Amino acid sequence: MIAIEKIILILCLFAFIARLNAQESEKFSINENRENFVNFGFDKFIDIYNFRINANYQNNSELGKFQLFQNYKGNALTGSNKMFQDEQDFGIKYGYPIIENLNIQLNQGWIFMENTRNKDLNRFSRLNGLLGLRYDIENIFLEFLAGKEDNRQIGIISDAMIYRLNARADNLDFDGYKIKTIFNSQFIDLNHDRKSTELFNYGEVNNQFSEYDLVGLNYSYIHQDRYNLLLRNNAIDANLADINNYSLENRYRQKLDGNLNFELNPIESLFGSVRINYSNESMKLQYREYITGDMKTGVVRERLLNQLGINAEARYNKGNFTQMLGLAFNLANEDNIISNRFSLSEEDLFKIRNQYAVQNNNISENKVYLQTHWQIKRWDTLKFNFSMSLRRYDTPSIEDNTDMDEFRLYGVLNYGRKFSPIMDGGVNFELQMNHQVYLKSQRSAGNNWLRIIKLTPYINYETKSFSIRPKFEVLANYTIYDFESVAPGVKSFSFRQIGYRDSLSIRLHKNHYLSAQIFFRYFEIGILNWREFAESPQKSNTELFSKLLWNYIFDENFMLFIGARFNNLNQASLIKSAPSSSNYRQLSYGPEMLMNYRIMNGSFISLSGWYEFQFINQSNRVEFPNLFLTTNIKL
Repeated sequence: MIAIEKIILILCLFAFIARLNAQESEKFSINENRENFVNFGFDKFIDIYNFRINANYQNNSELGKFQLFQNYKGNALTGSNKMFQDEQDFGIKYGYPIIENLNIQLNQGWIFMENTRNKDLNRFSRLNGLLGLRYDIENIFLEFLAGKEDNRQIGIISDAMIYRLNARADNLDFDGYKIKTIFNSQFIDLNHDRKSTELFNYGEVNNQFSEYDLVGLNYSYIHQDRYNLLLRNNAIDANLADINNYSLENRYRQKLDGNLNFELNPIESLFGSVRINYSNESMKLQYREYITGDMKTGVVRERLLNQLGINAEARYNKGNFTQMLGLAFNLANEDNIISNRFSLSEEDLFKIRNQYAVQNNNISENKVYLQTHWQIKRWDTLKFNFSMSLRRYDTPSIEDNTDMDEFRLYGVLNYGRKFSPIMDGGVNFELQMNHQVYLKSQRSAGNNWLRIIKLTPYINYETKSFSIRPKFEVLANYTIYDFESVAPGVKSFSFRQIGYRDSLSIRLHKNHYLSAQIFFRYFEIGILNWREFAESPQKSNTELFSKLLWNYIFDENFMLFIGARFNNLNQASLIKSAPSSSNYRQLSYGPEMLMNYRIMNGSFISLSGWYEFQFINQSNRVEFPNLFLTTNIKL
C-alpha cells in the first residue's frame, strides 16, 4: 500500500516537472460520487427552446463496477431565422475484477456537437473505445488505457490511436500532513501528423495543527499541445472534406497556478490568515508552413501572463463584537512576443509586432477592506462593510491610449432591529464612488466620477397565517465627467430611481394559501450640471410587475399553484419638443401555473409556465406560451 502511494506521488511530481503532454481534465471522466439519477426536460420562452437529458448511474457487483454518464443539451431558435444547436456528451466505464483491487477496465465515450448556422464547419464528433488495467482501492487508483477513436471535424474523418494514463490519491496522511493529488493525461494520434497531447495535474497538502492553526499548499498544472486544420486562402470554395486543402495550426499552452494559505490564532479572540497566489501561463501559436498572403502564418506568436496576489486578514471576535480588517495586493502583466519563423520581410514583421505589442500591459491593484458586526443590544444589530482600492493599468506601447488609474470606494451600513418574535426591520445605506482617469490626453475626455447613493428601509412581518416583506428603495446615480466644460459632446448625466418590492402570503386553510409578489420602480435619466447640482430630465421609465398565485398543497408529495401575472412598462420623453413616437409602452398579462409532484425517494416532476398576451404601444398584439418542464428520477 505505501509503495503504491509513493509511486502515485512520484508519478504526479514527474509529470509536473517534465511537462508531459496533457489536458485540464479527462473529458470522459465520470463523477463517481454523484447519486444515480435521470433528469430530462425542456424549456420554451417566446421563440427559444431548450432541451436536456442528463443521467448518472453506477452499480457495483461481483461482476464488476459499471458506470454511465449522459449529458445532452440542445437549443433551437424558431421564427424567421431558424437555428439549432446540439451538444452531446456520453460515457461508459466498466471494470471487471481479475484479482483483488485490479480490474480490466473498458471505457467508451462519445462527444457530438452541431450547429446549423454552418453545416460544414460547425459539426464535430469523437467516438472512442479504450481497454486497459485499473488498480483501485479506497483512496487511490491508477489506470492505463489504450484504444481507437473515430474523429470527425469539418468533413475530415480520422481513425486515431488514443492513450490515457490517470491516477488519483485522496486523504493520504504523512506525519499529520493530508495529501491529495490528481493526474490525468491523454495522447491522440490523428492523421495528417496531428498529435494532440494533454495533461492535468493537481496537488494539495494541508496540516491542521489546532482548531484555528492551519497551513495549506495547492497547485495545478495544465499542459496542452494541439494541432488544428487551417483552410488555405486559395481553398475557400474547395471541397472541405479534402485534407489537402488544409495546413496545420499548432496551439501550445501551459499554466501553473499555486496557492499558499496560513491560518493562525496567536492570542485569544484574534485570528489571522495570509493567502498567497501565483499564476504563470504561456500560450504559443505557430503554423506548419507559410501561406502566401497570410502574414500571421509566418511568425510564432507567444503570449505570457503572470499574476501574483497577497491577501492578509485579521479578525477580532469578542462577545457581541466582531471586527475584520483585510489588505490585498495584486500584480499582473501580459507580454506578447512575435518571432520570425519563415523569414518574413522586416516590413511585414514590424507590422505584426506592432499589432500585438498594443496588447502588452501591467496591472497593479491595492485594496483595504473591513467588516464590522456589533450586537448593540439583544434586539439591535449594526453592520458595516467598507472597501477602498486603487487599480493601475499601464501599457508600454506608445500607440495604446488605454492607460488608466481607477479609484474605487464602497461602503454599506446596516441597522437592524428585532421588534418582536414576529416582526423585524432595518435600513441599509449604501455608497459607491469610482474615479476613472485615463492617463493619456487622447482619451482624457472620458475621465469621470461615478457616485451611487442608495437608501433601502425594509420590514419583515411573519405569523403562522400571514407574512409580508415590504422593501423600499431610493437610488441616485451621478456620472460626472472631469472635462465636460472643454470636451465637446461630453455631458454628465444622472439616474434617479424610487422602487418598492414586496412578497405577501396569506394562509386560507390548512392546505391552501395565497401568495403575491409585486415590484414597482420609477426612474429618470437626465443631463446633470454638477456644480449647480441642477438636472435637465430627458427620459422617464415606469415599470410594474405583479403576480398572484393560489397555492394548494394536496399532500406532502403534490403541490399546485394557479394564478396570473401582470407587467406594464412605460417609457416617455420628458423633452417638450420630443415627438410622440419617442414614447413606448409594453403591456403583458396572462394566466400562470406551477405543479410539483414528488414521486418517491427524492424523484420529482416539475411543470410551470404562463400564457402571455402582449401589447406594444396599445397595438401589435402577440400571444405566446412559455413552458418549463423538469423530470428527475433517482435510481
